[in-house]
Amino acid sequence: MRWCGFQATEDVQQGLTQDDFDMYYEVWERFDEKATQYIALEQLCEFVDSLEEPLRIPAPNLYKLVTMNIPICVDDRVHCVDILDVLTKNFLGTADDDGGDLADIAPGPERKDYQPIGSTLQRQRQVYCARIIQKAWRKHRNIDGEEGDGDCPSAVHDATAAGSDSVVVDVSADAAAID
Repeated sequence: MRWCGFQATEDVQQGLTQDDFDMYYEVWERFDEKATQYIALEQLCEFVDSLEEPLRIPAPNLYKLVTMNIPICVDDRVHCVDILDVLTKNFLGTADDDGGDLADIAPGPERKDYQPIGSTLQRQRQVYCARIIQKAWRKHRNIDGEEGDGDCPSAVHDATAAGSDSVVVDVSADAAAID
């Protein structure tokens, strides 16, 4: 179940060994039992916390993973090589470098169904913007009362008419359109 046979000389000098990569794939197999090369985005924090040193990022690790700008693919999945790439860069202290990724160095087999639609950083920005919009909508609704609802979209009107305090914005479906 190996997708990349990457072990650069620099990694060995810095402390990453073949045992570290073997450990990564052993833990990966527990999260990707069907060998799809992907795990769900919601499993990412737990997966990275389950790794052993030196690749492990202990929980709480959400914001660290967000800043790593990990590509998110269709259906909110993250690819094995993308995660290993950012964890290796994090360990080496080269996380800010755009010097390529593991797929450029040792491509291995083709990534199945690889269709990135965003990244962890873009998703966090979308969630943040959605919260700002929700807060502004609540404030607008409280100032204007129910009389201003005639020109709002039906989904928003339905949610507010039902007494909901928040408007749910699904950013995952439109993630590819936002740049």
